[in-house]
Amino acid sequence: MAKITFNLVTEDPKNDELVVYLVEPGPWTSPSNERLKKIQSRLYDAFDAVVDGALTSKYPESKGRRIRVQVDCHDSPPEAVLNLVRKFATFIHDRNEYSKAIQQSPFVKDFRVVNGTDFGRILGSE
Repeated sequence: MAKITFNLVTEDPKNDELVVYLVEPGPWTSPSNERLKKIQSRLYDAFDAVVDGALTSKYPESKGRRIRVQVDCHDSPPEAVLNLVRKFATFIHDRNEYSKAIQQSPFVKDFRVVNGTDFGRILGSE
């Protein structure tokens, strides 16, 4: 099973989703390819944790639910980070093996990925 640390898991009753937050700290300069790869790896790990049941083992109330993985960034993240999350979200649903894994998993009803900026959430610097 995937090994990942979620920064926060909450309910979103408005969208009927359990939200898994992945928080990426600032400050942001131009993100290196290494940093982008780490974010991408974190997204794949989150996908695996949801589909393979690691999330359910820690949060039993997540079983069979709609899950939203939301990448929140401190300050204003560079467009490269936002685009990475957008492309990952599209890739997961467009690639047959990933969409099939979501459909066949007993642990998740639906799965989507968003970045906090597009979702209207920007974290301040701390």
